[in-house]
Amino acid sequence: MVAGSFAAPDVAADLPAAETTDADHGRVEVRKAVVSTDLSWLSGPKSSPQEPVLLPGLACLGLIDPAEVMAPYAREVLERSSAGGVQPIVIIDQSQATRLHRHEMLMVAVRLGERALPLTWIVRKTSGALGFAEQKVLLERVAAWLPDGVKPVLMGDRFYGSP
Repeated sequence: MVAGSFAAPDVAADLPAAETTDADHGRVEVRKAVVSTDLSWLSGPKSSPQEPVLLPGLACLGLIDPAEVMAPYAREVLERSSAGGVQPIVIIDQSQATRLHRHEMLMVAVRLGERALPLTWIVRKTSGALGFAEQKVLLERVAAWLPDGVKPVLMGDRFYGSP
């Protein structure tokens, strides 16, 4: 369904294109970019779960990793919040992400004044709370972004009893 709509000539004509030259073979290639926040079409008709669903003319599919996008921002915010030897306050919070309680969101933020600025997060479809394994992934990610020698204060909610 989605693949069909992207293949429509009027839609394809409006997609941004970029010309690149491959250094190995010298050919000029024109690539079209498709951006969609709805990735449900990835689970469309296919012969096996490992088989990707690709749009016509799409050579590869790149998913945006929020951690990669947020890393430079997170490093800067953590550096500023720890300037002058101040201990930054890092907050971990888990919330139900939808009103039907089908998804859980786990977020790590840094307190800056009266605000909590999100640094990294995950959202999972689940019927219960996310566990310590998910918490650990996010906390280790933020720890890697901290300036050398900085030891933050960690605050949390709903995690009493976690290691």
